[in-house]
Amino acid sequence: MKRLLLFVIPLAALANGPQIDLTPVTRTYFEDGGSFSRLTFDGGDSTHSLTLDHELTLTKLAAGVRITFTRIPDASFSILPSPIAADKPLKPENMELYSKAALAQVANGTLAEEVPAPHPINGWTTHRYIIRYQVNGYPLKMAVTFLTFPERAQIMLVTRAAEKMFDDAIARSDTLLRSWNTVSKKGQVPSGS
Repeated sequence: MKRLLLFVIPLAALANGPQIDLTPVTRTYFEDGGSFSRLTFDGGDSTHSLTLDHELTLTKLAAGVRITFTRIPDASFSILPSPIAADKPLKPENMELYSKAALAQVANGTLAEEVPAPHPINGWTTHRYIIRYQVNGYPLKMAVTFLTFPERAQIMLVTRAAEKMFDDAIARSDTLLRSWNTVSKKGQVPSGS
């Protein structure tokens, strides 16, 4: 039985496809008398990162990271593992599965809008669901965006905000996401060399 398990575990890992370790690591760089920070994630053969600024606060989650915006009250942007396996790509035959996964992010949410390909950059495949919900009668909105990288790794991005602040929050999240960079580790010189 132990031998069987040794073979089953690697096969299960392959079915989920490549993964990005969403344990956040913040690196600060100094350039031209100033500094900037990047949030980085390990993607196996590559490093994924995005630029941070002083108007953001990071909270490490059990799996992923939540970013809050100091100038947009009660708004957040979370980078999370996708609940959908890589063998179910963002294609028409799987969209009901993605819709259900998006709606599962909040109790009593209703789907307000779908946005195909909100980020048609970097060879990404993306799909966004806008969901309305309430907490204690207070109207809120949430965007759940599934992002598949060219190497098939997939993450889920969740932006939440009060309905009246949602447009600002999603614009801020999208600006942050446009700073996403993926760099291959092949041929890189190790730090300190």
